[in-house]
Amino acid sequence: MEREESIIQSIQKGEYDQFEKLYNSYFDKIYAFILIKTNGNNILTEDICSETFLKAFEKIKDFHYENGNFKSWIFTIAYHTFIDFIKTQNPQSLQEWEYQEDGNNIIDLFEKKERTREIISYLETLGDGKKDLFLLRIWNQLKYDEIWKILGKSEEACRKEFSRILKKLLEKYHQ
Repeated sequence: MEREESIIQSIQKGEYDQFEKLYNSYFDKIYAFILIKTNGNNILTEDICSETFLKAFEKIKDFHYENGNFKSWIFTIAYHTFIDFIKTQNPQSLQEWEYQEDGNNIIDLFEKKERTREIISYLETLGDGKKDLFLLRIWNQLKYDEIWKILGKSEEACRKEFSRILKKLLEKYHQ
C-alpha cells in the first residue's frame, strides 16, 4: 500500500476514491475487533463496521498525524461506535448477544481450539475494559500509546493493567 499519510492527504484534498485503500487495509482488523465484542454476531458486526467507516470517511478531513496514527484513530472510532450502539440499545449485558446459528461464531473463527475457547471465556469474566485492553494489545497488536487513546486511560495504567491480565492468564493456563 502507498504511504498511508499520502493517501490521507489525497483524500483530504478531495480524492475521495482513495478512501477505498484505507478501507481495504483496515476492514479485516476492525471487523475482527468488533466481532469479538459482539460475541460473534456477524450482522451486528457488519452494521457497526459500516458505521465506523462512514464516520471515518466523514471525519477524515479533521485527521492529523500529530494527534496520533490512523490505526489508533480508526480503532477509536470503532470502539466508540460500538459503545454508542450498546447505549442506544441498552441491553442489560453484552452476554445477551447470542451466537448465530450459521456456524460462523467466534469460536469457529479461532479453529475451535479448546484452549482458545477457555481463554475467551475467561476474558468475558474480566469486564469490558480489561477485555478490550487485552484484545487491542494481543489480537489487534496495537501499542500502548495507541490503546490509551482508544480506552481513555493513561498509557501507564494500560501497561500495568495488561501486565496483571497477562500474569493471571499465564497462571491460569500455563501448564
